Amino acid sequence: MIVEVDGLSVSFRTGLWRRRLQALQNVSLSVREGDFLALLGPNGAGKSTLMYCMLGLLRPSAGSVRMFGQAPQLGGALYGRMAYLPEEPNYHDYLTVEESVTYYGALYGRHVEPRTARDWLERLGMAEFKQLRLAKCSKGMKQKVGIIQCLLNEPRLVFLDEPMRGLDPVTVKQFRDILIEMNRNGATIVMNSHILSEVEQVATRVAILDRGRLVAEQDVKSLRQVESDGYSVEIEGGSGLPDHFERQGEAAGATVGRVAVERLYDFFDSAREREVRIVSCQRQRATLEESFLRVLKEGPHA
Repeated sequence: MIVEVDGLSVSFRTGLWRRRLQALQNVSLSVREGDFLALLGPNGAGKSTLMYCMLGLLRPSAGSVRMFGQAPQLGGALYGRMAYLPEEPNYHDYLTVEESVTYYGALYGRHVEPRTARDWLERLGMAEFKQLRLAKCSKGMKQKVGIIQCLLNEPRLVFLDEPMRGLDPVTVKQFRDILIEMNRNGATIVMNSHILSEVEQVATRVAILDRGRLVAEQDVKSLRQVESDGYSVEIEGGSGLPDHFERQGEAAGATVGRVAVERLYDFFDSAREREVRIVSCQRQRATLEESFLRVLKEGPHA
């Protein structure tokens, strides 16, 4: 295992009366080599707290964390094999974009080839701004700098806290493709995100937290359960709608609808008689968002 979390609990004293807030309660999970694990949950669920404990930035009240088989010790050698992009990174604003990428990359203790830095700046559309000081950069541009410094040294383990925040749609697509490529090449990624549509496209596993408790830990495919009562169907042409077809709308010139499982073969017969062309027919599946909301409603998941 790359990361092992065992019985982790974290509590804080908050407010005027110093009441105790339980941020994490007996959380245990494992991150396997090659995983793309997304930490999901509503605001205040404990996602960032869990990530801070994994990174060794926060000492838990109880339980333990091990990375690469070792307890994380700040400044230790194991940090040379990982990268971290916080939700709200703070930079040396007097540096230029190119200087900051080179400087932060060099903190790993290895020389960063200028060509490597230039290639990443080019890939994320920052080459034309390389001489711009960070103080003049937008939030999205600073986020790109953080992304580049995470990627420069080809880390084995990457932690990302809300990495898509502040990015334009083009950069989101670029970054998504980079993450998928990194994961396929062997990097293990742990990501905290509220954008479930993006998580669904990149993550292989999810861990769902609610009020400090781990309520589900599953592969994305198994979490998105097959709906048992229907098929999603697209049809074109013919003389009218086939029997047993519940029309739901239009998409790219095709009529979209639903057919109940027990009526599928009757629908095929009717479509043939009416000379209707079936464009697609697939079992309905819940989206990750629907599955996420179901898990929160049902509570702890086996």
